[in-house]
Amino acid sequence: RLARIGTHLIRTYFPELQQERFIFEIQKGKDWYLLYDPDVPRRIHHIKCEPAYVILPEAILTGGIAHELSHAVRDIPLLKRGTIMALGTKYNTNLKARVADERATDMLVITRGLGHALLASAEWQFETGGKKWKPDFGLHPTEIRAILAQQANGTLKTPSGRYR
Repeated sequence: RLARIGTHLIRTYFPELQQERFIFEIQKGKDWYLLYDPDVPRRIHHIKCEPAYVILPEAILTGGIAHELSHAVRDIPLLKRGTIMALGTKYNTNLKARVADERATDMLVITRGLGHALLASAEWQFETGGKKWKPDFGLHPTEIRAILAQQANGTLKTPSGRYR
């Protein structure tokens, strides 16, 4: 199920990832439901999913996988330049950088046309799944709803190229 959804998303919404190798796997997480974990030396991209999350409705799972694939879109140029480790250090040690990265990742999901799936995932995590929202988790469900409303009425403004 993970691989089917992930493959569909790559083919349909993230075509630039088609030449990359992804492994979708179920793994017990400590503090995450889904996790993008690049294997830098072997150029393999792992999307890891908590067992309890994989059985949820497809829209919720789709939103979560789309978020993780958006991390890959944003990180692959850094992998190619050899600067991904610097990003990882900054991400893990700098809250402001982590917040900015997660928010930009969510905006990429929305601009790719998957905002409703992202909303379903965020609503489940923070309103049903019991996870307390923090700024470094990305956009809050109320922010996603507002952005989707702006997108629907044509008033969403995104900096050129920033979320691509």
